[in-house]
Amino acid sequence: MTTAEEKFNSNALYAMEHIMELVLYTPKSRPIEYKIDFLQDNRKLSVEREVQILEKLQEFKTIEIVSDNEVPNSVMPEARVIFLAIRQPKFDDYYQELKKPFRKIEKYKEFSAESIKQIAGILKKVKEEYNFATPENSTNSRGYAIYHTNEKQTSIPQNRYWGWMRECEIDFNRLESILIILQEEGLIKEFKSVNEYM
Repeated sequence: MTTAEEKFNSNALYAMEHIMELVLYTPKSRPIEYKIDFLQDNRKLSVEREVQILEKLQEFKTIEIVSDNEVPNSVMPEARVIFLAIRQPKFDDYYQELKKPFRKIEKYKEFSAESIKQIAGILKKVKEEYNFATPENSTNSRGYAIYHTNEKQTSIPQNRYWGWMRECEIDFNRLESILIILQEEGLIKEFKSVNEYM
């Protein structure tokens, strides 16, 4: 289910990418002319919502609204025209922040439904171990030591992660591959194998 924040971010991204396209056609000496067509079919946003997004972008100091024809004029009665300027580097910084979740989706688009199920299964197991872990958790048994992003450490005994593999129907190599993915995404800081005889 999409949250209100995720919906807002998607709408803000839509407006920012439209602004980026308009920049390509606008002389540097002139403000960007952002037109909201009242008569456009299949709108992604209502006129009111699109204006609200632009006002929030100004509040975030990513753009500056130079002028706003709130009441349609006789020259263009079918549109609202807002002239604006981009404020750098905040515009690019905020745009890159909004794009992060979508880049992850693109990165893993080629994953099969089964692969996503396996990754979700192992992530759930790691989270369960994390909930019972303490900062002093020992790693004196054979298995995995998983270090979380807040420096908390979890020890996963060998018999436990074998159970994970059986439940998620994966082998040892696949388990390591999934832990690497979790590490790349910042969900765990690092992991290492622990030998009980060391």
